[in-house]
Amino acid sequence: MESEAERLNPESECRVSLVCSCRRFTGGFVPLILLMATASATELAPEVAVYVSHGPVLGRLGADTVGVWARTTQPAAFHVRYGTNKRALNSRSATIATFLEHDNTAWVELESLRPETVYYYQVAVDAVDGVDSDIFHFRSLPAAEQKTGQLNPDGLFNFAFSAMSCAKQSPTMSQGATQHATLFKDAGDKVDFHLVLGDWIYEQDRRFEPSRWLNESAPRGTAMPSLLQIVPSLAGAWQNYKTYYENDRDLRLWHATIPSIVIFDDHEVLNNFQDATVPGHTARNALFRDPALRAWRDYLGWSNPTTDINKIHFGRTQLEAGSALLTDPAADFTKLALHEGRSLHVHWGGPDAGYRNSDAKNRSEISAAIEEAGPRDPNASVYAVERVVDDHLLELKPAPTHDSDSSYSIGGLNYFFSQQFANAEFIGLDTRSRRRSQLVSDEPTMLGKSQKDWLLRRLKESEADVVFVLSSVSFVIPHLSKGPTGIDDQSWTGYTRERGELLKAFESSGKTVILLTGDLHNAFSIQISERIWEFSVGPIGSLNRATGQLDGTGVPSNGPYSSAGLDTIIGWSTHYATDTPRKNRRTPTYTIVQMNNVFNSPDTKGSSRWVAFEQPQVVVQFYNASTGQLLFAESVLVETPVSGRR
Repeated sequence: MESEAERLNPESECRVSLVCSCRRFTGGFVPLILLMATASATELAPEVAVYVSHGPVLGRLGADTVGVWARTTQPAAFHVRYGTNKRALNSRSATIATFLEHDNTAWVELESLRPETVYYYQVAVDAVDGVDSDIFHFRSLPAAEQKTGQLNPDGLFNFAFSAMSCAKQSPTMSQGATQHATLFKDAGDKVDFHLVLGDWIYEQDRRFEPSRWLNESAPRGTAMPSLLQIVPSLAGAWQNYKTYYENDRDLRLWHATIPSIVIFDDHEVLNNFQDATVPGHTARNALFRDPALRAWRDYLGWSNPTTDINKIHFGRTQLEAGSALLTDPAADFTKLALHEGRSLHVHWGGPDAGYRNSDAKNRSEISAAIEEAGPRDPNASVYAVERVVDDHLLELKPAPTHDSDSSYSIGGLNYFFSQQFANAEFIGLDTRSRRRSQLVSDEPTMLGKSQKDWLLRRLKESEADVVFVLSSVSFVIPHLSKGPTGIDDQSWTGYTRERGELLKAFESSGKTVILLTGDLHNAFSIQISERIWEFSVGPIGSLNRATGQLDGTGVPSNGPYSSAGLDTIIGWSTHYATDTPRKNRRTPTYTIVQMNNVFNSPDTKGSSRWVAFEQPQVVVQFYNASTGQLLFAESVLVETPVSGRR
């Protein structure tokens, strides 16, 4: 059933958050980065201690728009003041409300911006004076109208973006906390936007108690929202993001300045999660998909250019052994779009539903102990929705095997998207939530049918010269899990039939296709064919893997490489010999991609005259995120119809 908060705020499903370093005062924590000289938050009485606790964060960038996200300490309303003069923020956004059901997060769009212009902005809570955020800045994208001319008829422009993955924060098992400082110092004024290719968080603080969350997030006496009564583990999923924001000031500054596009991988949910659409599958990581992706949407996923208009449905029901019927008087199942991939999950239940101590040396033993103890709900599993019987009644398959009081969800949303900048289209894939592995399915797929069909249509319909395909997992290099020997269920090399279909479509499109991938804990530059490349961008935080950990025998540092029958050439990689001690495998990387479409050839002094290259270049650069050192660069020429350029 739609909550009152969602009824009043129909866009409330798309939200995100950011956290700041804090100091304690009588009313709670005040983020130091958000204090202004007009009034110190320490002067406020506890009963009015409402302020922006996390944020701002930028996303949804365009030539004339940008989205600004923030989290408030309690349900409140905020707006954004902005302008081109830091001392005169004369424009104001609409007011947006934050709600408990979304952990007090919301985002608002700034509209009617001038293209290729630096704007300054700050977030202000409507009902409280003197606790506005610091003033940050961003730059809007160029527009084709600015650049169009006789020598540039398509109005092309140059742009640059950064990309990273695998951002684990761990003082004992990863790189430390200097990477985003290096990234901001060296690239903050060079890039237009940022790509997150999965694993922005690793599982931490997942056992956060709902009672503690309510005490810290709402006025005294507030009743626990029905959503948290149904899914108490959501409090820990939200806390995971807040912890990561709080740990790194430079990470906060980066996201307040550079708008992001974000895809998720496994750690946003739970390590190696997959098979969440396979009826009868009972793995804990798969059954945490919907609560975790609800939190991901609240904190990061809102920033993507498009999101599924559907919502994850959460509910509670009484199941009967042997009966395939699920009844929920509070639901209206006739309003659900039950497309392919929208399976029903009966949740694992209990405080360990989404738990994995990512910084523990014995985390595998911890996880194994949780699995051995089994779910709190005996019916915890994936179910297919056979049919909607009426408003409050579903028929499931298979039938539950026990009587139980169960929480459940119907998720499987369309998390894939596309967006075009100049002559480049960015296609973001969901390689996790619909994946069916060969471990449990006779029809393995990375994408699911509807997403694959959508991708193939986009390739045919796209008018771009170059297509960047964003995949959270590697396309060429294997990534063996700790499962059955020889089974790769964690990269595209375990899905060779589907990978082959995509390669055929890439080739027949006539476009330059560049795969940007993550997850490997290594960076790679790989040429697949004359027009197809893969660049694995990470990791910015996690330790690197050694040679033997990739495919069991060893991937070469560079040179020819056969990937499950696919002949490729590895140009460069971050690489460690198998005997290198774990603590010594530290090459954190970030990637900068420069799209060179035009050059300036002024015909009069002081003017600009943009001329289109006959062949644009995609320049991919890998940097050491600790030192800023350039490690490797590759230039890819983009073939285009010459008549469309000159």
